[in-house]
Amino acid sequence: MTDGIRATGGRLSRWSRPRLALGAAVVAAGLAAGPARSADDVVLTEKGLGALSAGTTLDLAKAAAVSERFEAQAFEAGSEGMAMPGVALVNRKGVRVAEAIYAGEGQPLYRITILRKAIPNSFGHRVGDAFPDVVPEAEVEARCVAGAEEFSGAAICFEGPDSNLAVVFAGRWDGPDGTLPPASVLAGWKARALMWAAPRTGE
Repeated sequence: MTDGIRATGGRLSRWSRPRLALGAAVVAAGLAAGPARSADDVVLTEKGLGALSAGTTLDLAKAAAVSERFEAQAFEAGSEGMAMPGVALVNRKGVRVAEAIYAGEGQPLYRITILRKAIPNSFGHRVGDAFPDVVPEAEVEARCVAGAEEFSGAAICFEGPDSNLAVVFAGRWDGPDGTLPPASVLAGWKARALMWAAPRTGE
């Protein structure tokens, strides 16, 4: 079993969208006009990431305005013949820090994935945090589910019963896929990604 995340666009029962695999096309976006924010001010909240929020469509200028420390790059994600546009935030070393995926051309944002510790969520959690620092042992059963598909072998833990924010944990375990490891195993795992999903609207 892997100790990492196989891809960044998995499908979970609560996050019912097609699974994603990154495409090859990447196009650099120009810097947006208007005030930019320091990376230290950028936080993933239940509303989204800066101007990237529920209901918004792909806009490279909005993505670039999230922080002056990141460049916005368009890319294409796809699965089972479906092309889906996305925007990546890349730091000055060329490292992808976050991704925003859209339901289709001209369609709204439905997922944001934070891949590096540069951006925390509104609960104060970051990529790299130890499992016990995010999820108390008494709350594991209520908050966490086993990852599926690209997230097979990972644990997905929601920040609250009605929250659209989750933390993806990964680590070593020899148990079967589709089964959440016991708390004693999870205690040694670390956060590999932070995730946001567009709030559900009664589907």
